[in-house]
Amino acid sequence: MRELVYQSVAEAEAEARANGWDSQVRLLEDGVVTAAEYEQAIDNTRACAERGANGITEPVLSPVDNLTLEFGFPIGAMAEEDVWAVSDDCSQQHLWTVQAAYVSTHDAVMDVDIRVDTLACMADHGHPIAAEVRNAREMASRIGRDAESQLAECISDVTLRLRPELESIGVSW
Repeated sequence: MRELVYQSVAEAEAEARANGWDSQVRLLEDGVVTAAEYEQAIDNTRACAERGANGITEPVLSPVDNLTLEFGFPIGAMAEEDVWAVSDDCSQQHLWTVQAAYVSTHDAVMDVDIRVDTLACMADHGHPIAAEVRNAREMASRIGRDAESQLAECISDVTLRLRPELESIGVSW
């Protein structure tokens, strides 16, 4: 089993400080990221997107990890390339570093039906995962780097098939 190494909250805070992402620095500086702080990062992202004349969709708890809140930046209110620019700018300034710290310091648990079908998909593609796993991180630690893109694809495909009401799904470990 390979060990996956993640940035510490202190390293995340230093990165946010170095980049001038002040709203993230405030949420990271105590060395802990709570659910409330993660939700505040999303609220800050929403406010940024609204200042950019776009906004975000209502966040929904991800069944992939039962930690992250999935949301999108609606296309149609402005040109698509402008939506992507607002998305990248607001997410980088207010969310991504806090979200990564939150996910890396909390236990993820994939919904059972998604986990079972993801494991079957990986086996179908020649990457069986025999150990008992609860989440994408544990799956990734039991496969080679060469199979990581297949794992991300299996998780995405399975999740969107089993949860068609989701507009999109993020996959990380």
